[in-house]
Amino acid sequence: NDSQNWAVTQDHRGLMYLGGSKNVLEYDGVSWRVIYLSNNWICRSIATDASGIVWIGGSGELGYLHPDSSGTLGYVSLLRMIPDSLRNFKDIWSVFCKDDKVYFDARDYIFVWDGKRFKTIVPPHPTHSAFLVNGEYYIRMYHHGLGVLRDSIITLVPDGEKYAEIALYSGIALSPDSMLMASKSHGLFVFDGQGIAPFPTDFDDLLRESFVYRSMVQLEKNIFAIGTIKNGVVIFKRKGLLLSRIDKKSGLVSAIIFAMGGDRQNSLWLATDNGISKVEWVSPFRVIDKYDGLEGKVWSIE
Repeated sequence: NDSQNWAVTQDHRGLMYLGGSKNVLEYDGVSWRVIYLSNNWICRSIATDASGIVWIGGSGELGYLHPDSSGTLGYVSLLRMIPDSLRNFKDIWSVFCKDDKVYFDARDYIFVWDGKRFKTIVPPHPTHSAFLVNGEYYIRMYHHGLGVLRDSIITLVPDGEKYAEIALYSGIALSPDSMLMASKSHGLFVFDGQGIAPFPTDFDDLLRESFVYRSMVQLEKNIFAIGTIKNGVVIFKRKGLLLSRIDKKSGLVSAIIFAMGGDRQNSLWLATDNGISKVEWVSPFRVIDKYDGLEGKVWSIE
């Protein structure tokens, strides 16, 4: 599906980059530009490091964007730096930048780039998802549980084994010492370093039926958003109170959300199954139409 988009990031200049099915899209606020990957592979993941470099994880590919002599960014593959015996990976589902290193999650391997060479970490079980929260690199492994990577070694966190069969898809800082995690169909959980506990909300039933995917972002200090596969975006307060929903009734072309990212103007960018959406969720304006029960034409407002 050429209209699918999988990843979102903003660089240090304010430009948006979105990973698509055959390319990376660059948006400068006025116009779009296409950046092709090697062999037109899918861009599955994307991240910007502290220096402004945009890193790319794709299907059988990994690399970064680098300017040419005119300053125009193009894709540079690092696949040649991976040993031939390890190039059989299918997708890089996540890219994270931490301590001058870049982590590429390839399920059976985690490739760590230090600027000169790759170090390969082999997880005890294939990885299902990964998230960087409060400076820690967490990994949920199939049939094993939730672990943390430290000094090139992955160990289960307290209560991590309980999530061997519960699909945790994303995590985000709830405080400097705790992490909020979203599961596919079991709701939200919080990890405080000592254990994992359910995080109750007033929209638990909605989450369980929505198929939460790899997208959760903090919009403001006490406001978060979760992207789902079936019901668009759910925006909620820190205490677990539903604030609003963004779906087809709100104007989305597709309610299948693969990734989300914010920009400097506090807008929310959605990478969806059918194109890209930009949501000005803090806008004082709202559209009232047939989805709100308004039928016919509006001739006047008082």
